[in-house]
Amino acid sequence: MLTPDREITSMKVQVLKPDSFKRMPWQNGRGSTTELHAEEHDNYEGPVWRISMADVSSDGPFSHFEGYDRTLTLVKGPAMMLHHESGAKDVLEQRFAMATFKGDIRTHATLHGEEIQDFNVFSLRHYCRHTVAIVTPARDPWLCTDATTLLVFAIDGDVQVTSPSGKVLEVPHNSLLRIEQPLQGDWRASTGTAIVTSVVLRAVTY
Repeated sequence: MLTPDREITSMKVQVLKPDSFKRMPWQNGRGSTTELHAEEHDNYEGPVWRISMADVSSDGPFSHFEGYDRTLTLVKGPAMMLHHESGAKDVLEQRFAMATFKGDIRTHATLHGEEIQDFNVFSLRHYCRHTVAIVTPARDPWLCTDATTLLVFAIDGDVQVTSPSGKVLEVPHNSLLRIEQPLQGDWRASTGTAIVTSVVLRAVTY
């Protein structure tokens, strides 16, 4: 097993704070989003994955993202309903409710009278896949098995993340921890609530 010092070097740990986040307009021009982090690749136009947060104040269509899969998590506000062109609906009626859907299908959002804030992850389907989970100290350890990149956003207070070898990583409130090639095993989060995103690369040919 790696010693804690060697472990931290091999995993390429980075903490991104709010002053590094980027405010940008929505693709459909109806609002703006705060990009927490995105990964670029020379062989693709645009990010291969992105994490962002947005304030939504009115009903309207979602931006179109051809070839991407999306996960949306409600983090503030009463409720939101997503209407997909397939006829399917996602009803998010409580905090941390999630919806996963394809970014290249038409989707329309309906609010329940008040502004909401959401946490968004999208990934280029051909290049990688992602999962999103809510982690609190009261829950069982979360297992990191095959993630290429692990991202932990401290949504409620500061968060401590403990690696399988016992190394403790500090994530300040409203900051994002990025870990490249995380160790396999049980990872624990404590002293706060975190939104955890795991990104796994696919076998891609160019």
